[in-house]
Amino acid sequence: MKIQTAGSSTGVIEVGFPAPERAVALRALVDDLLAKHLAQNARTWAVLERLGVREGAELSLAFAFEARGPAADETLAEQLRHELGYIAEVDEDGVSGCTTPMTVSPAAIDDWVSSMLRLGAFSGWMATVRRPA
Repeated sequence: MKIQTAGSSTGVIEVGFPAPERAVALRALVDDLLAKHLAQNARTWAVLERLGVREGAELSLAFAFEARGPAADETLAEQLRHELGYIAEVDEDGVSGCTTPMTVSPAAIDDWVSSMLRLGAFSGWMATVRRPA
């Protein structure tokens, strides 16, 4: 697409859009990543259930994001802290932290993971549970 400007200076600005094939390939990568996270969620939930966690329990979830650069990482950490109320720290590996206690279930965790993936290079999550005596 070319845009002609008018006024005291005239020029042409070239604007490119990603090829449709590239957009489709990118969407497929995102869908594949989400599918992998959701499959891991199911395996993790099975372990949590064996440890006595039931739907409706409250847990804090630890999370991590891969490094994207100091400025981007700090921006993400600030968003996690101020918009979501999470504890978030930045180090050379990226951003890590934990949520406030949240009500968990397989569906709630899947929704939460989907929202975390939309924020950036989400690596994954874990929960610490004490095994019943």
